Amino acid sequence: MDKNSETKKCPQCQSDISTQAKKCPHCQSDLRSWWARHKITTGFLILIAFSILISTISSLFSASDANTSATQPTNNNYTIKTDADELKNDSDKQLLNKIVEAVKGLSSIQSIQNFREIDLDPFMKNSPLVNKYGADSRYVTITMNTSKDASMDTKRAGDMLKAVFPLSQNIESVDITFMGAARNNLGNTVDTSWVTVDMSRNLYKQIDWANLDYQSLPSIIKAANEKDLLGDPADVDADFYDINTRVQ
Repeated sequence: MDKNSETKKCPQCQSDISTQAKKCPHCQSDLRSWWARHKITTGFLILIAFSILISTISSLFSASDANTSATQPTNNNYTIKTDADELKNDSDKQLLNKIVEAVKGLSSIQSIQNFREIDLDPFMKNSPLVNKYGADSRYVTITMNTSKDASMDTKRAGDMLKAVFPLSQNIESVDITFMGAARNNLGNTVDTSWVTVDMSRNLYKQIDWANLDYQSLPSIIKAANEKDLLGDPADVDADFYDINTRVQ
């Protein structure tokens, strides 16, 4: 049967009309869909729906960017790996937290990407240092990635020494190591220390930090170390290594 000959009932007058009819020939009712009868309104609704869709997608991407940014290092909002779980008493855990917060607050410390770990440990039992400083004595180890700038590493080391030693009289030694790529004797690239600063509290107290030129810190530590090796009663323990086999 030809489509034009097919009929349907008009929803208004119930007369038989063509299925193709857009208007009833009997009662003149408009048989088009609501959308077809209100094209301008339909256009506005489509624009509104499209705008809402774009806004929703944009919000989802913004939330994703915000979550990603939250995981990136910032000056004061990041986590530093420590050995806190291995510490036996609460006072050591509290001291370690103070050390971490003090170091994180330094303006010369730019991001967590520079850090590897901060540890707080007692000296080994029965070691001469325990007999010398007491069972409550502690040493701090800070390991960072090098900035590839010896002067910057030196500045950071000095800032950290000034921040850490005043936190507790039990801190007798602070060892700061800046790690980076270097070539060994075989010419292979290895991960090793670029700069190491190992200072005792005794040497820390001898330095005029208020008037210190940070670039003189290596020579001060080297001189103190030489005195210590010669048995000088100054009682210092300090090393500063700045190797020349760095890989930039």
